[in-house]
Amino acid sequence: MLVKLKTFSLLGIDAVPVEVDCADIGMPKTILVGLPEAAVKESTYRIGYNNFWGHIENSGYFNPILALPEIGHSNLAPADLPKHIYNRGSWTPHNFSIALWFLVSLVLIYAGCNKEKKLLHEERFEDEIRQYELLNQNFPPTSENTFFIGSSNFTLWGSGLEEQFAQFNAVNRAFGGAQTTDLFSALDRLVLPYKPNRIVVFIGGNDIAYGANPESVFENFKRILEKIWTANPKTEVFFVSPTHAPSRERHWIKMDSYDKKVFDLAQKLDGLYHIDITNPMNDAQGNLRKDLYQDGLHLNESGRKLWVYLISSAIEESQKNPTAKTDDLLHRQRKEIGIFRRNTVAESKQ
Repeated sequence: MLVKLKTFSLLGIDAVPVEVDCADIGMPKTILVGLPEAAVKESTYRIGYNNFWGHIENSGYFNPILALPEIGHSNLAPADLPKHIYNRGSWTPHNFSIALWFLVSLVLIYAGCNKEKKLLHEERFEDEIRQYELLNQNFPPTSENTFFIGSSNFTLWGSGLEEQFAQFNAVNRAFGGAQTTDLFSALDRLVLPYKPNRIVVFIGGNDIAYGANPESVFENFKRILEKIWTANPKTEVFFVSPTHAPSRERHWIKMDSYDKKVFDLAQKLDGLYHIDITNPMNDAQGNLRKDLYQDGLHLNESGRKLWVYLISSAIEESQKNPTAKTDDLLHRQRKEIGIFRRNTVAESKQ
């Protein structure tokens, strides 16, 4: 049991003791034990996802429920408590009991998640990362390689990605389901030791699909840039915009918001290039071409061919006008814009 709350419900003029238990198993849901009438069920609905937490998410704030994999279930006791409304109007005396359980449970679970958060992001892709490390040992990449990093659309492409981007000496180091925090943790092991001249990044869509807001994902992306450019200031980063995948249509607005932030950032920074794949994946009428997806989320061969053209074109265009700025000028620019938050060793000695 995660938590037991002792509270009360008003039945007429009496305050009847109520216990609410929360077990730490299961997916987000509320189960009332006993024979609740409609008024009690309405209480759970008022504090449930589609109402209370749904309104929070729709208002543009982070919905913490989506970050918690297991909320568990509740047991409203005693079972013989008359579970019906005694007050006139829409207020149900059990609203408070259920909402109080929900909030206390959320605090306890979130505290536990914070303790395990670092471990979670470091270990959940450990097998894939170790395989890539072994591959790096047997076939060491160089600075001339172009690293493709990010989530499943690159991962499922497999070695075919390296073949189709052979002219750029492509190395695929993406791992499926990755979020910005996962990528940030893996950079030191998979990419940065080789100081690549070029990195293609497809990341952020999973963050938003699992409840993160565009602002936090954008901040995470800037921390990724900071880590990349600290290791090699001359690395060119190509950001591939989030897809309008059919299965994630309800997240399109937030993904577009995140994408717009990266686009605006790329206009101010040398070394960051934005690749729009969203609009080219629409037809002449502006409708999404679902025929480019194999399952509503991941690209099929036709979708990949389009990406090869779009990404290759962006890289080739960048090669026509390489930056002429020195490392010092690049650092100053990036610090002014907020990519670098701390002084470098060189600056601290001045």
